[in-house]
Amino acid sequence: MLIQVFIIAQCLSLIAGANDRPRSRIREGQLAKDDEFTGTVSLAYPNNFIHTCGGGIIGPHHVLTAAHCVHGKPLGQVVRAGIHDIRDTDNVIEVAVKKVIIHPQYLAQADYRASDSDIALLVLESDLTFSNRVNAYSLPTEKPVPGSYFVAGWGRNARNPTTYQFQLKWVAMILDDPDKCYGSAPEAICSYSSVGSTCSGDSGSPLIRGGNIYGIDSAGVCEPGKPTRFTNVYHFLDWIQTNMQRYN
Repeated sequence: MLIQVFIIAQCLSLIAGANDRPRSRIREGQLAKDDEFTGTVSLAYPNNFIHTCGGGIIGPHHVLTAAHCVHGKPLGQVVRAGIHDIRDTDNVIEVAVKKVIIHPQYLAQADYRASDSDIALLVLESDLTFSNRVNAYSLPTEKPVPGSYFVAGWGRNARNPTTYQFQLKWVAMILDDPDKCYGSAPEAICSYSSVGSTCSGDSGSPLIRGGNIYGIDSAGVCEPGKPTRFTNVYHFLDWIQTNMQRYN
């Protein structure tokens, strides 16, 4: 029991740290509080506001997501920030996506789980206003190391697989051998949880630790205990920073 309490305390501490700087489901996840995961956003279309993917804020007008979330998709998506319930119309901040930059080495596969360089940078029409509900994650300054990481999303729920869930949920994940996923290091981060998973609708959601964004959900298998593949943000730092400066 003491060990279990200690582990829970450590997880909560890391989540808090993630907010100090303020295509898959989170299956069996925990409900996020309003001041948690303030850099995690929903991508949607303004005509219906149906959630399509997640994303991670990395600057006032820059968001990271998975390339397969935007490749071949109609233009006109909006970023929805500042909310944990996607039905919330009072607190939501909606900003149109002005430009989509897909990594040049991304090659869409029939099975998207086999796609490499699954990362895209979204340039927003106007700046996001940061607050206690909206903030940016920091880009990592070092390679991901073994330990607990966290991902949150609005993806499909195991009990109702035909619709996305309304409320943001999170799950703690442990780094695993990248070769167990559909890609190898250094491009991929392989992570798993014994109590939860990501699946359809959580793609693009950021994997965070201590306020830093280390991964972008690329391919989950919707089953606790099975590995989820995340695109390794650190591996693509030069590309990210170059394009952030170019489209500042």
